[in-house]
Amino acid sequence: MLIIVVACGLFIWLMSRQRKMAVNNQRMLMKLAYSDSLTGLRNFAGFKREAEIFLNRPELTRSELTAYVLWYGDLRNFKLINDVLGYEEGDRLLRLVAEFLRTVEGSDCISCRIAADSFAGITRCVDTRVLDRGLCQIKEYMRNSGMDEQPFMEIPVGVYRFRPGDGKQSLDVLVNYANMAHKIAKERPGSSYVFYDDSIRRRMLEDSALEAEAEAAMADDEFKLYMQPKIDIQNGNRITGAEVLARWLSPGRGMILPGNFIPLFEKSELIVKLDRYMFEHACRWYRIHLERGGSPVSLAVNVSKAGLFQNDFVDFYTDIKDKYSVPDGVLELEFTESILAADTELFAELVVNLNARGFICSLDDYGSGYSSLNLLKNLPIDVLKLDILFFHKSRDIRRERIVVSNVINMARELNIKTIAEGVEDMDTVEFLRKAAAM
Repeated sequence: MLIIVVACGLFIWLMSRQRKMAVNNQRMLMKLAYSDSLTGLRNFAGFKREAEIFLNRPELTRSELTAYVLWYGDLRNFKLINDVLGYEEGDRLLRLVAEFLRTVEGSDCISCRIAADSFAGITRCVDTRVLDRGLCQIKEYMRNSGMDEQPFMEIPVGVYRFRPGDGKQSLDVLVNYANMAHKIAKERPGSSYVFYDDSIRRRMLEDSALEAEAEAAMADDEFKLYMQPKIDIQNGNRITGAEVLARWLSPGRGMILPGNFIPLFEKSELIVKLDRYMFEHACRWYRIHLERGGSPVSLAVNVSKAGLFQNDFVDFYTDIKDKYSVPDGVLELEFTESILAADTELFAELVVNLNARGFICSLDDYGSGYSSLNLLKNLPIDVLKLDILFFHKSRDIRRERIVVSNVINMARELNIKTIAEGVEDMDTVEFLRKAAAM
């Protein structure tokens, strides 16, 4: 009898232990399925699961006045953090964002990490001051946690306002609307938020239509070369060359300016195709120009960041140059200063290689964001183009001109030519003439 009782007790204990293990295993599986391992926040699957419950609470669905927002944001230049500071520092920043989001969670706010540096959340929103305060609080939280104020602290956010009682909308739709607004916010400098409205949807549809038309437009030669002259103010204001600018002459839309298609193309491989299209057309124009008795002049063509880091970049540009028998020393490839954030050392190697192939290399928009005197010291560039911002009339013109004069002088000492962009008045022309003669 005693043996039977002990056996039954052992059986009950084993069954209880198995049930507890099964419950623990289930909890562990749920955690793995619905939470982010790096930050401890919900992942998107967990967010969707809880948001459905959150948004279907009876007190919300009965109320027509309760306004909520779904926000979607990320950290600008997060890849740069990983590349420059290391992945450990990048992970630390993500954990800090998650810690902040947990401090503000409550009955009216839930959040998640969607992927990489992208986060999303739902919160009650009485007015836009809530969003202003949130952006200020997260930056203050970062500073107090040892993160200095850097460009990567900028946080573009897309926002979709809704009322849970308005009707059934899936969370995927809400996130999609916020993501559309987020794409617009990323085009603006600094930390900012953009509310979704129908104009954004119309713009997205228009952008999609332009993208769909672009490749056929290149095949039909709808992209045309416009030449912006370069003027040597030290030698009788004579034209010494030109910069090639792209204009899209669409039969159905008329002239489309670069501001309407370049940012769009930069989001896809279309920018690389446009780079190569414009370069080949520039080389063809140059060959015709020489055959018609034109004198040799320098011709500058823009190269995008995506185009520069293609594996066959140098070979392709060299082959096209040789195809049209363009002489060495006349084709200038322009690279924007922002390219340096990607890989300065690789950029320097490419410049050396391009110089050996007969290309002139210029750094465009110097002074627009990543400027450093080390750039002038370490990069073997041939031409430095001063950004137009140097010539916006500041409160202290004297200080502005001291800076410009010294940049011009340093460039000359390093045997780097200087070009000033966006000069619109004779006063600035005279100042530059004197600075160049110093």
